[in-house]
Amino acid sequence: MKNIIINWSVVIALLASCSPATEKKVVKTDSTKAKVDTVRTPESEKKNKSESEIPNDFSALVPIAILNSKSTNVYEKYGIEFSGNCYSCDLSSLSITKGKMIWTNICDEDDAFEMNDFSVANEGNKTILKTSETTYILTQIDQAPVYELVVEGKKLDLHNKRFSKYFTTQNALSLFKEHDCGNFEG
Repeated sequence: MKNIIINWSVVIALLASCSPATEKKVVKTDSTKAKVDTVRTPESEKKNKSESEIPNDFSALVPIAILNSKSTNVYEKYGIEFSGNCYSCDLSSLSITKGKMIWTNICDEDDAFEMNDFSVANEGNKTILKTSETTYILTQIDQAPVYELVVEGKKLDLHNKRFSKYFTTQNALSLFKEHDCGNFEG
């Protein structure tokens, strides 16, 4: 009987001593998970940074064209493309914000095409927007600001949303000599 009590005592002691060790292992596992989460957090911050690399100017880009290629004054050299803005109304404005690229008909705000799946990279004065089939490169060619758009890959065929080669910001448009349709009655 004495041996049974001693054996049971040893078994109970072993079980009691194993329980806290198991809890400690769980705590260690949790702290390892916390470290893994900490490692993952900078990756998500990097993703947010790449999304936040979109210049604020890109939230409202309007199409412009070269009107006087000989002019050295950027505000006289560029201006609105008369036919696309005033006559045929087939040009597209562009809005690029965090997670959205929206092409909108210049004459009808309700006529828009939205893209959500794209990546952003900045290389000097270039902002590169990549979708699965197309690469859009916006290069700032003048401080006015004037941006040149180059489309590589599959080109979108959007009704009444023709892409201009040049864009400026909505805020800077009024600085250009030709910035509206004037008295055009279309």
